[in-house]
Amino acid sequence: RSSTTVSAFTDISSVECNTLPAPMQPSIWVRATALDALPPQPPVPVEKGSLVSVRGIPGHADGTGAEVLSVTDSGELELRLEDASAADAPLRVSAANTMALPAFPAEGVSFACLRAFREAHASQLYCKTTEEVCVSVIKPIASRARASLAEVLLHVNAADPVTGRPFVGRATLFVSHAWKYRFTDL
Repeated sequence: RSSTTVSAFTDISSVECNTLPAPMQPSIWVRATALDALPPQPPVPVEKGSLVSVRGIPGHADGTGAEVLSVTDSGELELRLEDASAADAPLRVSAANTMALPAFPAEGVSFACLRAFREAHASQLYCKTTEEVCVSVIKPIASRARASLAEVLLHVNAADPVTGRPFVGRATLFVSHAWKYRFTDL
């Protein structure tokens, strides 16, 4: 993280709300916005250790999470529900009463990606909260592809123009930012 890299972007976190930065739209964001729907992901296999949600089980709210303890030869699943106590017996249900939950995404965007996004969309980020940026900038980019922004950037091979490193990779940090605060404070 050299100082030249850090100083290479427009810092609008301290911009007063009466000074609008000039618009900029590099080609990577144009390519991402124009992307058609990505192919659907294959179904998540249900096996021992999988996480599922249940539906249509008397006495349990639809959407209750569960861990698959075993899969019987007849295809029934033996589950431990998320709200079960250690003393509760596992629940045996038909696979038709469950829906496999996808694995939590391991991909994340780099700091270079956040800087490039901030520079490319400076005029659209102007004094907006993270929620407003998500609705007015990020969702329009990702909605046509029906995918997350990280998946879209991965698909178009988005990379840092200075280092050539991909904008998307295996996450090594988790950053939390309240949606009610200005996006540029992120």
